[in-house]
Parts: sequence; C-alpha cells; structure tokens
Amino acid sequence: YPPSHKTPSLEGNRWTYWDDRRSVLVVEFDDQGKVKTGSVPKECSEEDVVAVASPVGKQCYTRVNIWYEERDKIYSINYHKGVMIPAGTRVSVSGFGNDMIRFSVEGEKESNVVEHLTKYSNITLEELYERLFSETNPTAAGGEFGSFTKEEQNNIRKGVLDRGMSKRAVLMAYGYPPGHRTPDLDYHIWTFWQSRGQRMVAYLRKDRLIALDYP
Repeated sequence: YPPSHKTPSLEGNRWTYWDDRRSVLVVEFDDQGKVKTGSVPKECSEEDVVAVASPVGKQCYTRVNIWYEERDKIYSINYHKGVMIPAGTRVSVSGFGNDMIRFSVEGEKESNVVEHLTKYSNITLEELYERLFSETNPTAAGGEFGSFTKEEQNNIRKGVLDRGMSKRAVLMAYGYPPGHRTPDLDYHIWTFWQSRGQRMVAYLRKDRLIALDYP
C-alpha cells in the first residue's frame, strides 16, 4: 500500500510511493481504476509531486454533483441544498492551494470557490480535487455514467438517492460522504450532511444502497 501521508485515500487517481528517502514514484489511474495506458511509475522529487498535482489552468469536468448556496462558499462537506452543478459540467480551474479550489463553469463569468474543511476530512486538497473533478466527462459516451441503470441515471440527474443504487452511482449523485463521520468507504454506513443542522445516513450492503435514514 502507498504511505497514507502522501496517498490518504485509495479512491484517488494518483498513488505515491517512496523510491528512496528523497524521491518518490507516482502511479496514475484512469476513471475505470486502471493504470493509464502508456503510463509507468515515474520518479520525481517531493516538490515535483506538488507541481504534478496542481490543476490550475486545466479544463475538466465535474465528477459528481456539487451544491452551493453562494458561489464563493462551496464547502467540501457538499451540503445538499441550493443550486446543483451537475456531474459532467465542463469547468476551468483558476486557483488551487491554501485549502481552496477556484473554478468557473464554462459560459459563466462568475467563479466558484470550494473550501476544503480539513477538520471534517481525512484527505488532502489534491485528493478532494480528484473526487470532485475529472479530465474526462463521466457523462459522455463511454463514461462511467453509461454503466449505470436508467433509474440510477435519472437519480443522478436529479441529485437524489434511492434504494438499489450502486456505490458508484451514490457517489456521482451525492458526492463523497465527509471523512469525519465516514472515514472508510468500505464501511456499510455513510453519513451525508443535508445542511448544517441536518444529516442523512445511507446504509449499504454488497455494494448497494439498501436504506436511508434522516436522524
């Protein structure tokens, strides 16, 4: 396993191993979880890893549905209220660092800011970026969206959850559960925040959503 201080989540598309005390090996995966075609582990310094991870200037797509009440206050907890930016939306990243990701939706002048609430998370800003954005459109032909059932696709478009959905469909529809209550995605209980005062608990069994609870 890659050391957790550089790769805190195995859900990310970039794993970092130590080649020796001063250099690392970086392995990159595609959206299907396979080592990228033509890609081999590459040796670089710690400083290079930061440079490789920076997405500033990139055009990419939202990997999951993202909600906001105010554009400059999109929290990594992903409160499920207000305006929804659908998965598959094309965006440009203009800022990355200091626990912030700044991006703009194609065709819109105003920018959006995601604040990484580290006290509620067990991942890095780089990992958060990889959870929220993708270099390829997940809703395009051949993308992950096409692997879901019609019912799952409808739920993803609406930004809702329903029993029977697969884990991957839940993630695209609702985003990732915050790490302070769901530190391991292999666990069968995922806790999401609807708002600052309301949460929702999803129960999973054998990679499927079996029940929802609103405590």
